Amino acid sequence: MSRKRHAPAPARASVEALPSDSASAVGIVRVSTTKQSDGMSPDVQQRGIEDYARRRELRLVEVRHVHESGKDSEARPLFRSALDEARKYGNVIFWVWDRTGRNLTDHEQLEKDVRTGKLRVHIAAESRVFERGTSDSDWLAADVSKVTAKHYTRELRRRCLEGMIAKAESGGYPSKPPLGYIIRRDTGPDGEAKQRGGTIVKLPWCDPLLRRMHALRVSGQSFRKIADQVIEEGLVPENKRRGFVAHSRASWVENLLKNPFYAGYFFWRDKRYPASHEPVFSAAEWAELQAASEGKPAPLRTMKREAALAGFLKCAQCGCQITYDPKSRDGRMYHYYRCANGKKQHSKLVYVSEEKIMLGFASAAESIAIDVVIADELTRILNESHAATRAERRRESAKFQRELEDINTDENRLVDLLMARTLDEPSYKAQLQRIRDRRDAATRKLAKANEDLDDAQLDTLRSTLELAKSAKITWAARSVADQRRFLEIVVSNVRLDGQTVRYDLRKPFQILSELREDPTWRTREDSNFRPSDS
Repeated sequence: MSRKRHAPAPARASVEALPSDSASAVGIVRVSTTKQSDGMSPDVQQRGIEDYARRRELRLVEVRHVHESGKDSEARPLFRSALDEARKYGNVIFWVWDRTGRNLTDHEQLEKDVRTGKLRVHIAAESRVFERGTSDSDWLAADVSKVTAKHYTRELRRRCLEGMIAKAESGGYPSKPPLGYIIRRDTGPDGEAKQRGGTIVKLPWCDPLLRRMHALRVSGQSFRKIADQVIEEGLVPENKRRGFVAHSRASWVENLLKNPFYAGYFFWRDKRYPASHEPVFSAAEWAELQAASEGKPAPLRTMKREAALAGFLKCAQCGCQITYDPKSRDGRMYHYYRCANGKKQHSKLVYVSEEKIMLGFASAAESIAIDVVIADELTRILNESHAATRAERRRESAKFQRELEDINTDENRLVDLLMARTLDEPSYKAQLQRIRDRRDAATRKLAKANEDLDDAQLDTLRSTLELAKSAKITWAARSVADQRRFLEIVVSNVRLDGQTVRYDLRKPFQILSELREDPTWRTREDSNFRPSDS
């Protein structure tokens, strides 16, 4: 069957027939809102992509709809996932260039994929294919298209912000109103609802609900109790019950009763504005409500002091937290810990005493303890090494700083050549890329030379040795709370395996432990540094 002929695509872009081993493609429909009706709606894009695939005899594997509002590539996993899928087949179809990404980073990544042969980009509305052999002039046109789109987005954002500020200054809330209010859309000459503009109005059930919550709070009821009470009294509409019955309903009610919108004003972009909508509370009622929430905080439970190891260990078998579960007998408190068993993997819980757990940690203090004289000798070596390293890095930093200054001069000279028309656009871009590569390399070297090896790091190493010197001596004399603070510095990956404590030493202490077990670790033959007999 012969291929159906169509009108030729613009000469500037490559429209060569696709090879048989790369005849599959993924279409990407990207929208910032599902309500778009300016020719970029999802249906318009999908139909265009499907029609293009049929004309080009491409097998359309799938059409991905990407609807996310992240401001950069890292925050938009759906778009990145769709591109990853397209790379498997070698072809990706967009409706127009404006839909190929949200920013210039996306555009540059697409160009990189195309130039390295990983992907071919199809623009369906223009019947254009961008592939490895596409000329620089075509890419320049695409660059201009993306920069124009970015400028339009910037202008749109600025105008939108200005409009929202103007709305706030006139008393209109520039966002979705809170519970109990809706936006009543303005109507056109034929009675149709307008897409923009409207008035914030109060719903009939708003006053009874909020005033009842006010009365309960002023009478001393907790936020959780208020949520339960208004649900029981049937004051909350069925479709608004979710926040009042959730586990976090206390926070939900608290946020409602502290929202100044109900008192006739609001904050937007850190500025207070008087509102034009009808409030729920008068100024006096609002002050009374806020005063009811300014009581003293509840006292901390004394168990916090007793549970010295709470939140410190995890179960080695299921990964759940080890929780504090004290037992009382004959008026005496016994401190026990057990797995919280949140995953229900234990048919029988194992209780371990605090004393036995701390006994298991005693080996950590033993393993890092080092001779006092050796610790002092190591400190001396660290001081000398630190001073030499800092001097060397200062020299390297100055060298790379000079290199960066030379690169900036080369870039300025390159721009001058372009402006004087002694250098064409492709040559300019090629040389500019080489200069940028040199700058990136020099910047990385400069950053490495400036890495923090300062007095703060040296102090950390000194304190590590000081801790190691006294670890074994002071362990037994410490309180359980002090022992935990010691362990937080020394160990990591702490877990309880049945009744056995397991842990890893943190890196500096692991090194000390390994040196301690190595018979050749001492800096001199005799740790007492006695002069040899002669």
